[in-house]
Amino acid sequence: MHHDHKTYSRKAAELFERLLDTYGWDPTLVWLLNFSYMTTGEFPDNVPTRYLIPDTTPFYSHFLGDDKERLTKKYHDLHLVESSQEYGLDGPLDAGRGTAVADFDQDGYLDLVWGGAFQSMQMRCFNGETFVDRTDEWNLSHISGTHIITAADYNGDSWMDLFISRPLGTRKGDFLLLRNEEGQTFRDVTQEVNLFPSGDEHPQLFVWSSVWGDIDGDGDLDLLVTTFGLYNPEGDNRSASPLEAIRDNFPLRLYRNDMDSNGNVTFTDVTDAYGLGKGSLLDRQNVWGAAFGDYDRDGDLDLVFGLWHVPGIILYENKDRRFTRTNLLSSDAIHFQTALVDINHDGLLDVYGAGAGFSPGGILQGMFGQGKDRYHTGSKIWVQTPAGTFQRHDEYFSGGMPFVAMGANFGDLNNDGAIDWYQGTGNPEGWMVIPNLLYMGKMQDGQPVLETDNISGLFGVGTIQKGHGIVFFDFDDDGDQDIYSNLGGMWSGDPWPNQFFKNESKLTNSWIKIRLQGSKENRNVYGLGAMIKVIAENGQGQTRERTYHMDNGTGFGSQSYLAHIGLFDAQKIIRVEVTWLGDTTPKTYPAHINTLNILKQDEGT
Repeated sequence: MHHDHKTYSRKAAELFERLLDTYGWDPTLVWLLNFSYMTTGEFPDNVPTRYLIPDTTPFYSHFLGDDKERLTKKYHDLHLVESSQEYGLDGPLDAGRGTAVADFDQDGYLDLVWGGAFQSMQMRCFNGETFVDRTDEWNLSHISGTHIITAADYNGDSWMDLFISRPLGTRKGDFLLLRNEEGQTFRDVTQEVNLFPSGDEHPQLFVWSSVWGDIDGDGDLDLLVTTFGLYNPEGDNRSASPLEAIRDNFPLRLYRNDMDSNGNVTFTDVTDAYGLGKGSLLDRQNVWGAAFGDYDRDGDLDLVFGLWHVPGIILYENKDRRFTRTNLLSSDAIHFQTALVDINHDGLLDVYGAGAGFSPGGILQGMFGQGKDRYHTGSKIWVQTPAGTFQRHDEYFSGGMPFVAMGANFGDLNNDGAIDWYQGTGNPEGWMVIPNLLYMGKMQDGQPVLETDNISGLFGVGTIQKGHGIVFFDFDDDGDQDIYSNLGGMWSGDPWPNQFFKNESKLTNSWIKIRLQGSKENRNVYGLGAMIKVIAENGQGQTRERTYHMDNGTGFGSQSYLAHIGLFDAQKIIRVEVTWLGDTTPKTYPAHINTLNILKQDEGT
């Protein structure tokens, strides 16, 4: 897509050329020079030959060359259409942050909540035909300066509530917990549940992950919050140096949900008691990504973390109500977000880490395919073996474009069972203008393999605005997943409209949707932390097995607790097995293909 007004892009190109001529070759300036001419439609003809991006680079091949042509043919039945304006999901113009999807009003359709750094939060409820703006009605229009947003039923009443971090809000309003009042409005209960006690003084906290899970097996959801502190010169620590203030005031926080028999909730800070605070590797450190999951299959939730100061991913095992560090998955890179997901459907949780980094390293690697031995950025996966070890597979994200990613999430756009990834790229630098990336999981003989296709050059998904809250969800209940992406940078001058890719593919692959329903005693109503295994069969009697870890996605994107599982060419479901959190033996259920199935914990055999 070219700019209608080309004057400023041309002036930018002239400036970049002068800088390069004066100071010499620089990957960031060379890329921005080429990109400026792309926005005017004058690439490659008007780009000075000495600075023209070679047609041998991974970027050129995927967005303009042979790979784009090859992948267009391969994915001819896949069709994504940017539809944000059509459905009123593009604004307001803001520096986009968190996004959450859930059926907040329990009408059977999935709804959207999103926020940005400067404008008010937004809520749109789908009614079967369109999205209706309910921001004012649901008491959200006064909330601005948001960062991370997650949906969870913290009090077990089956209505999805909202946790919101507000680093740019009031000093005593960094956290907000909003209770869903039975689909009528949201009510602020933060102080009421002791989640953010009055008088708690600290610098502003940028929350990078807020993840929910039952850490103690009592049937309700507890909350882990990872933070990155900013020095606040107006706070009580104004006499300290910024570095000292930051180190002393941004602890990772683990809150245990102490719900009584009447459903009244009080959160208790158990960070130190569970081994994640004082004296641990995490003590006074910047923690970015986090994810809960029972990766050792012993019936309780374990943890993975991505840290600023330790390259790679750190695993913590839950033993006797305490988290103990067990492994470091080294990658020579820091990771912004993390996820636990069974990539190869073998019943074992694997690890994803979204690569973090700064230019010129990110641009040099992504746009030119150079510097990989020096910068080591890019998203990575580690696949768990039956022996419980993890093996890194750098070949998984193919295409030679190891970009840094701030937001990322996963789903299955073509219902083949192979996991697809959309990664929102960028960093706070204003000149980090690089494409967002879409990877399609690859198949062989009807089964997913540990490779993906980089199709970022198709359907306009490779937009260059910085990506944060990303969610996959089937909003119109037509059997295929769509993608919503909350866009915009860190600064007020780097906003952008959000994007909504409607899936209008001509697909023949089958699928199943599963919503879990906990027992009467289990207030983890939607089975968060459970492992689902679907055993299906195609017309030739071949088995198709798929697994799904029930969680809410990664970082800025809070996905629905509704399993959407692609089954490729399967024609019938043999059975579904669910290993509920707290158990190691699965329960078996009958289920139907190409429809939604409600599986109740008490009804399994």
